[in-house]
Amino acid sequence: MNTLQLLHKQWIPKLELASRLFLIVGLLLSFILAYTGVLELPIGALCSFGMAFLVDTVARISLFHFVKCPHCHKNLAKFKNGKNMPIKQVYSSFEKCLPCRHCGRAPS
Repeated sequence: MNTLQLLHKQWIPKLELASRLFLIVGLLLSFILAYTGVLELPIGALCSFGMAFLVDTVARISLFHFVKCPHCHKNLAKFKNGKNMPIKQVYSSFEKCLPCRHCGRAPS
């Protein structure tokens, strides 16, 4: 089982997926609206980039601040020295259900 599922935080990867979806759909919609003359292309593209950036920022903040060990309440997405782990390393450690770096307990 996945660490995010055990901690009931499986909505965080869905936010990252939603940011990509906002970018793709927003750009396609802005091209269509620019072609029909409803909205100018730069305004639509700026709105889609802004929305995708906003949702991705919320996902990153959620990942690095809300995923905590239930035993020691330290952040599971950070190293012992307090620096953020790379995203790929975070998700691979969550998939493997590795124990906490701070207290050594596995999420259960």
